[in-house]
Amino acid sequence: MTRDSQNKVTKDIVESGLRRRYRRESIFRFFGLLATVVGVVFLVVFFASLISQGSSAFSQTFIELEVEFSEELLAPDGEIDFAFADFDGIVRNAVRAEFPDVSGRRDRRALNQLVSIGAGYQLRDALEADPELLGTIQRVLIPASANVDMVVKGNIDRELDESRRPVSDVQISWIDQLD
Repeated sequence: MTRDSQNKVTKDIVESGLRRRYRRESIFRFFGLLATVVGVVFLVVFFASLISQGSSAFSQTFIELEVEFSEELLAPDGEIDFAFADFDGIVRNAVRAEFPDVSGRRDRRALNQLVSIGAGYQLRDALEADPELLGTIQRVLIPASANVDMVVKGNIDRELDESRRPVSDVQISWIDQLD
């Protein structure tokens, strides 16, 4: 075999291998691009679902109550002691004033569970910011409890049996009256 013919055979072998290699590389690139596109599509679907289902987390339910900043409860000695004043008692009184027909310890406790545990702190902060509120009656937006918030947003099914949900039937009726 001559050197020219040997070079030609080697060149043919290399060219046929290169074509196969380029074809495999283009197939590899295609599947890599396809995988990237599929990943981006799934990411877009994930974030769209997250935003659509989680958007209610950026809002909070409030209950508007007529709150009496009672001097008897808050400043029995004439001066407000923010550490010992009964702001939770003021919130309970305001909720009970909305439902005067509620009686019995169990029902009053269920009624008090409509408002957030932090409602008293909100009233304390309002009174600290404006001491002129002492002795007045104000309409105040009080944060609802987490369970009430979930009922209002539709995340707790009202049709479930009462034993299977964290909110009782009577509490749901009170929520509806407040709404």
